[in-house]
Amino acid sequence: MTSQRMRFVLVVLTASFALGGCTLLPHSMQPPHAMIRTSCDSGRAPLAVSFDGSGSTDDGTIATYEWDFGDGTAKASGPQCTHTFRTPGTRDVVLTVVDNNGVAGTAEVGIVVQNCPPVANFRLSDDAPIPNETVTVDASASFDPDGSELSFAWDFGDGTEGQGAKTTHAYSSVGTYTIVLTVSDASDAQSVLRHNVLVHPWTHGGGCSGSGPIVL
Repeated sequence: MTSQRMRFVLVVLTASFALGGCTLLPHSMQPPHAMIRTSCDSGRAPLAVSFDGSGSTDDGTIATYEWDFGDGTAKASGPQCTHTFRTPGTRDVVLTVVDNNGVAGTAEVGIVVQNCPPVANFRLSDDAPIPNETVTVDASASFDPDGSELSFAWDFGDGTEGQGAKTTHAYSSVGTYTIVLTVSDASDAQSVLRHNVLVHPWTHGGGCSGSGPIVL
C-alpha cells in the first residue's frame, strides 16, 4: 500500500513540470519584453528620428540596450537615442535588450524614409544673345537634399537638347526660346526650371547677363 501511494505522488509531480509536453523555464530565465517608441515613423530624408526603449520590461533588470538602424550605419546603445536616416527607403530598426541573466528580447519598428526631389538652379551667360552667339548654361549649383548623384537634361526650345551640369548652345534664328532644365536624382525624382531667351540682331548682352543664378 505504501509503495503504490509513493508512485502516485511521483507521477503527479512529474506531470506538473511537463504540461503539454513543454518544459517550464525558471521564472528568472523568461526573456525581457522589448518595446520601442519613436518620434515619427516616416518623413523626407534626411530624417532625424528619436527612439525610446525605456519602456522595456523584465522580471529582473535590463542590463543592455542595442539599436540596429537597418541602414548599414553603426549600432547605438542605451535606452534612448536619435538617428538620422540620409537615404530613402524603408528601414527596419531592431532593439535588442539583454537582462541581468543574459537573456535577450527584441522589438522591431519600420521607418519609411521618403525621397526628397532635387533643387534645380542654373545660370545663363546671356539671355538676350544675337544669332549664333554661344550661350553658356550652368546648373552646377543644383543639389539634392538626400545627397544623391544628379543628372541634367537641357531642352533649348529650338529642337536641340543637351546633357550635363554645364554646356553651351547657340541659336541660329531670331526669336524667343524657352530653356527647360530637368534635374533628376538616383531615385528618378525630378525638378524642372524654365527661363526665356530672347534672340535678336540689335542688342548684345542684355537681360540677366551677369545678374546671378535663377533658382527654382
